[in-house]
Amino acid sequence: MKKKLFIIGILLLSMSTIRTEKYALIIAIGDYPVKGGWPSLSSQNDIIHINSALLLMGFNAQNIMTVTDAEATNKGILTSFNALIAKVGKGDFVYIHFSGHGQQVKDDNGDELDDLDEAIVPFDSPLKFVKGVNEGEKLIRDDQLGDLTDKIREKCGTSGQLMLILDSCHSGTGARGMGMARGTGVIMAPDDFVPTLGNADQKMKISKSKSDKLAPMASFFGASARELNYETLDQQSRPVGSLSYAVANVLSGMKNSYTFEDFFDRVKLKMKVYAPRQNPQWEGPDHQKLLGGISIPEQEFFKVLEISGGNMVKAEMGTLTDVFEGTTVEIFSKDKNKVVSQGEVTNAFLSHCMITCNTTLENSKGELLVVRILERAQAPLQIAVKSSLMNGSKWAFIGDHIKKCPMVKDVSANADLYISECKEDLSLQLLTRDGTVLFERKFNPLEKEKNIRDIDGKIRSYMQGKFIRSYENPTSKYNFSLELVPIECNTQKVLNLNKAGDMVVKLGSCVKFKITNTGVSGAYFSLIDIQPDNVLNVVIPAINLGYTAEEYYLKAGESYTTDYHIKISEPLGDETLKLVTSKTPQDLSGIISTEGKSKRGFKSLDSFEKMLSISYDLTHGTPTNQRKPIGEEIGTNTLYFKIVN
Repeated sequence: MKKKLFIIGILLLSMSTIRTEKYALIIAIGDYPVKGGWPSLSSQNDIIHINSALLLMGFNAQNIMTVTDAEATNKGILTSFNALIAKVGKGDFVYIHFSGHGQQVKDDNGDELDDLDEAIVPFDSPLKFVKGVNEGEKLIRDDQLGDLTDKIREKCGTSGQLMLILDSCHSGTGARGMGMARGTGVIMAPDDFVPTLGNADQKMKISKSKSDKLAPMASFFGASARELNYETLDQQSRPVGSLSYAVANVLSGMKNSYTFEDFFDRVKLKMKVYAPRQNPQWEGPDHQKLLGGISIPEQEFFKVLEISGGNMVKAEMGTLTDVFEGTTVEIFSKDKNKVVSQGEVTNAFLSHCMITCNTTLENSKGELLVVRILERAQAPLQIAVKSSLMNGSKWAFIGDHIKKCPMVKDVSANADLYISECKEDLSLQLLTRDGTVLFERKFNPLEKEKNIRDIDGKIRSYMQGKFIRSYENPTSKYNFSLELVPIECNTQKVLNLNKAGDMVVKLGSCVKFKITNTGVSGAYFSLIDIQPDNVLNVVIPAINLGYTAEEYYLKAGESYTTDYHIKISEPLGDETLKLVTSKTPQDLSGIISTEGKSKRGFKSLDSFEKMLSISYDLTHGTPTNQRKPIGEEIGTNTLYFKIVN
């Protein structure tokens, strides 16, 4: 018996010490050969964000393989996959990321309903089909990618996991917008090839095997079929892939464990900020815990990397960990027992920041120090605009005005908004990154001031929509849920809402809103609606119906459903509902109706109200003393739905 127990003990010990590692493969192609016909991308910047996020998640730098540009040929990519397959073992977590172009190619084995395979584009795969020269043999099709990932999943086994991110686009036959896009409408096929039309599913079919002996796998894609995948700008104004940026932000902010479905929901929320009209996709096991339920604990102390000039400190924290200019800090001794100085973040970069201290640190140069955050500041309100007005343009006054606005950042590429002039009739246009026209007007010398006010209004509305969609507070103590309740307009009968995929609501239908306090702290709540054209409406409190902000309070466990309904009206597109919870009643209706003013006075507003108020004046920046503090007093919940005819 003792011998049997001893053997069992050895088996249990060996099981408990099974090695599990985290491996990553990042493939990023931006500098495609000019002769190949593909436009350049900003994929190199994706690497910075993804690599930083993986390190925060506990990946060993030696286990992160990066293949870029000329290395990422068809052969180079396949070689890197085979090297990864050779490394991984049972129970390992594998992350694979591709940033580059995608393309559709004529199906070669009859398994596609539309006669098209989807593929990623290696460095050495030209854009155009040339019979006998380039027929797509360098492309890596979804079938081949499926075979490669199945081999990884087989080696990792059911206790492992595979996560695949494709920040590319295989189709994109819609009109190209103003920004840099990853995708093409050019099919890799002869000119006389006609694909089968209809309801064919054009998503990349990566998960091939249905074996129950493989590691679970989730795949995430930057856009839906027929959409281009646009790049965006990060906090440092560098162009970056919108999906890569969203994924890095969500991964680095994983304070709680996520399922794959939770992860995608959060990525989708980020994408609605970076690329509002783009619809990312995913496939995989809904309730599987990402990385086995890993989370990144809140870090209290950060390393000091360098001291310069006596009072300047470089610290290992930055925008990736939500540290922005205006954040106040304490500088501690390495043993964390002695406060050496206090200071404020004056420059924030991706993974580090510069702190100006209020006392000299010359006596501490030989001493290792750490930093602790006292008060976090919000990210600055800012909108990136590119003006391409011609020399001597009659609209030059618009360009001059925009450049003087502190909240407007003048950029050369990948802007949020673009100002352009029509050569034919000299009319002015303001367009979004995806080509949506927000403003269009012919020149009239008598309406200069009106044109400035009107274009200011459009830029401001876009910035406000971006701000409210992106506003989140991970430190909030409030937990509320928000539901859309469809009803029959005349009888008020509650109807079922199809929640499969994107929530879709038809024009002319009626809805109510249900709010539930799922947390342990009571709070006041407000509900803002952001239309597809960025017009703001306050749904709660319903001031026009005689309600006041003080009436909207829920204790822990309580629910509230509006006793009035909203009839869905134009414009069509993606609608955003933002539930804002706070410890005091909010004056959102007053701020919006007066375009930034409040009866309570600016000093009495909370951090969210202040930022909303500031957003109405493009001519003034957002001083750091007005962007802080951000604490537990504000919580948010976001719900998106699509309005269709």
